[in-house]
Amino acid sequence: MDNADSLTGPAGNQNHTEDWWYLSGGIAQNFFGVGKTVIYGEYGNYNGGLRRNAAFNNVIDSNVDMWGVGINQYIDAAAMEVFIAYKTFSIDETLTGGVPFTGMHDMQTVIVGTKINF
Repeated sequence: MDNADSLTGPAGNQNHTEDWWYLSGGIAQNFFGVGKTVIYGEYGNYNGGLRRNAAFNNVIDSNVDMWGVGINQYIDAAAMEVFIAYKTFSIDETLTGGVPFTGMHDMQTVIVGTKINF
């Protein structure tokens, strides 16, 4: 998806383009007899988003890479789903003058949960 704007904003932020893409895939199979097990992976990239935010007025370029993996286990007899997912986000930004910005760090998340349908 491409989103080109003509925003008038902080220095270095005028007339920029943002773009992103996302890809995911996996397999769903009833391996254990209690319900489907879904194993998946995902990868995505978002370019240019920080340039729109006035709090980052010296950022002239930004790029975020995301990847993750997860498992969902459906338990048919209980109308229930149990899941765990891991995602990591890696960010690179450049300030005016071509200086790399070191104020943000990569981030990892782990999400564990359950859902019961009733």
